[in-house]
Amino acid sequence: MNKLRKFIIGALLTIALIGIGTKVANKKEEYKQPTKEVSLDNPQEQLDKAYQISKPSNITEIIYDPEFNETDRYIRGKMRNYFPEEDILKAIQNARKVSPGHNMGVQGIFRYMGDGEKRPVFARKELLTSPNVMTIEDIASATDHEDVHAGEERYGLDFYDHRKKGEEFLTLLKSGKIRTEMMLAIGELGAHAYQLNKIQRGERKTSRQLKEHVERWFVYLKGMVETEKAQGILQPVEQEFYEAKRKRYDSVFKKL
Repeated sequence: MNKLRKFIIGALLTIALIGIGTKVANKKEEYKQPTKEVSLDNPQEQLDKAYQISKPSNITEIIYDPEFNETDRYIRGKMRNYFPEEDILKAIQNARKVSPGHNMGVQGIFRYMGDGEKRPVFARKELLTSPNVMTIEDIASATDHEDVHAGEERYGLDFYDHRKKGEEFLTLLKSGKIRTEMMLAIGELGAHAYQLNKIQRGERKTSRQLKEHVERWFVYLKGMVETEKAQGILQPVEQEFYEAKRKRYDSVFKKL
């Protein structure tokens, strides 16, 4: 779990973590090898195009924010009336800890979880330079992924037949019935499953690099959670959250 913590403290993971090797990498795919279409030229224009392709339900916009200026402003705006300056600075610092792995993401603040509001997504330059992101369609797929995170921020954690909002989640967290790292890992697993479901059904024509990368990360997270489950470490509420993802994305879990 400490290995995972490096990537997920204070934020939700995204698609652009690189270099996780599994047997999936050896699978033969029918995808053509594309040339790199995305670049640092006109980054906001490319993000806007990806947004229009993805048509997310829970995202207001994708903001190109390589220097974290917009992220900092967002965090301060949300926290200034409820949290001391020390906590605000900690949240701002945590947003940077996951860079460069955190190339595109929703800034989660538990107090607001379940408030019914759509969320902005912040993108870094590493999204456009990543060897796993080749095309605008790849960024649209990443937006699909972030739409799941934005949906859980908007409506609460998805337990399939009900949602757990901020206050309920914080109560579970304080009582030790759910761990922040495991909640984020399972939420990440669900976002990857949704992303893969769209790819597998042909709704998103991604590059081979992106597809294999998402598969590798899905298999890694699934294996990590299954290991904790087998060892009896997984808490009942965490297991319920995990089983909700398996039920919602059954076809993806069966394939990988």
